[in-house]
Amino acid sequence: MSGPRPELARWLESSFPECGVEPMAGDASTRKFFRLMLRDGTTQVVMDYGAPFEGETDDVRLGHVFRKASLPVARILEVLPEPGCLLLEDLGRWTLEEVLL
Repeated sequence: MSGPRPELARWLESSFPECGVEPMAGDASTRKFFRLMLRDGTTQVVMDYGAPFEGETDDVRLGHVFRKASLPVARILEVLPEPGCLLLEDLGRWTLEEVLL
């Protein structure tokens, strides 16, 4: 797995100086995921759309639906259209598949 695209890498470095960035396994889409390891010891997940976007994404809309249904999903911490990503709550290193097995 490779690191973030150059534009996103520059944005991450300017927004989160000295953060660590670790590629994560993705899903069956064109999005890429990265775990940010922040200087204060916390982590967040970056969902990268690959390019800037406008308006509300399907992921944001689905997050609202899931929360209304009281389903346990990662909170969206920040919607960032210009760098083309969402910052999400990091729920840990285990996948749902690993938890269920």
